[in-house]
Amino acid sequence: MKSAFQYLYRFQALQFFDEFYHVEHLQSIDDTVDDLVFLCHRNGGDNVFPHVKKTVNPVL
Repeated sequence: MKSAFQYLYRFQALQFFDEFYHVEHLQSIDDTVDDLVFLCHRNGGDNVFPHVKKTVNPVL
């Protein structure tokens, strides 16, 4: 659990989620997770979920 938090923090997913909660909480959990995975990957993180193929940018 600690490593998951560190990963999300390091690649700015927590900052994104905090800033855009007003949008993200209206989406399905799957879409929100996809956005966070995409953001982490875009910010240099490994694609730890290779089945996620995001083709559009999340709200940034």
